[in-house]
This record gives sequence, C-alpha cells and structure tokens, in this order.
Amino acid sequence: MEETPCIKIPFAIGKKIWWTGNGYRTENVVCPECAGYKYVTVIQGNGETYTLDCRCCQLGYDHPLGWIERTIHEHVPTPFIPGRVEISGQHIRYSESGPNATCYSSIDAENLFETEEECAVACEKENKKQAEWEAEREIKNLQGRRKDNAWSVHYWGGIVKRLERELEVTKARLDACGEHKKRGKAKEILEG
Repeated sequence: MEETPCIKIPFAIGKKIWWTGNGYRTENVVCPECAGYKYVTVIQGNGETYTLDCRCCQLGYDHPLGWIERTIHEHVPTPFIPGRVEISGQHIRYSESGPNATCYSSIDAENLFETEEECAVACEKENKKQAEWEAEREIKNLQGRRKDNAWSVHYWGGIVKRLERELEVTKARLDACGEHKKRGKAKEILEG
C-alpha cells in the first residue's frame, strides 16, 4: 500500500510559540557630520575654505537641525499563536489570523521558535545584524553627502569664476564703448 504524500509543518495551529518580533524605536542623536554645529567646512586642495550648511542633518530645504533621527531595532521574544499556515513550495509562513480572515500578515517559519530562550538568541543575532547594517548605511550616507559638498563647492566656485570672467569682459566692452563715445564727441568738437 502506497503512503499518501504529506508535508510536515513545524508548529501546530493554536500552540503558543515565540516570534522574533518587529520592535524598533527612534532616537535623536547629535549629527555625526557637524557634531551639532549645523555647518561643515570644506577645504579644497588649493587651501580655499568654504562653510556650508550641514546636509547630514538637513531635511530637504529646511535649515540643519544639528541632530539626526536614528532607528534602533529591538527584536524581543514575542508570544505568537498561529491561526493559519500558508505553504508555497518549501516556504512555510504562519499568521495569527484565523483561516477565514481576509486581511492578515504572515511570519516566516524561520522567525518562529518553540521556546523563549531560542527566540532570545535569534533576537540578539537579528539586533546585531540590524545594528551593523545601520552603521554601514550611515557611513555610506556620510560619504555621499561629503561628495555632494565637494561637488557643490566645485560647481558653484566654477560658476563664480565664469561670472567674474564675464564681468571683466563686459566692463572692458563698456569701457570701449565709453572710449568710442568720447572719441566721437572730440571729433564733433574739432569739426564743429
């Protein structure tokens, strides 16, 4: 007699298990770029210095704040009682909603645990992973904003130099017009 194929689910419906949770909080910290001063100084290779508003703690076109909002992930063991299971290939997900619910959120079986202790270990790993990712992201943001500041100084410095050259050319043309006008009046006087 052939056995009927079956899929074993890791957790029973209705049994209390533990989830890594989705906790986080935000906190305001002193801006790591301007140290709370709200401006940064850019020093070019030729020694010229420029003071700019800090873009790290500036939201849009508002003035810099001197602080940034940082997200701190705090996964903690959270009780979870599965009400439904969803299986798609090798992927198993659970939800606390009942089987007839039309709106529900699912949690991967990999983030569920039999005991609170197992879950606490997983939470610790997830918190560490999130903190490392957040630190990497912050460094990349700082590097990007520093490049933006350098580009901005270079760009606007170039525009100032171009406008100064144009101003010199315009003044020279104006002086030439004045000289031409004076010569024309002198000619009129001599002929007159």
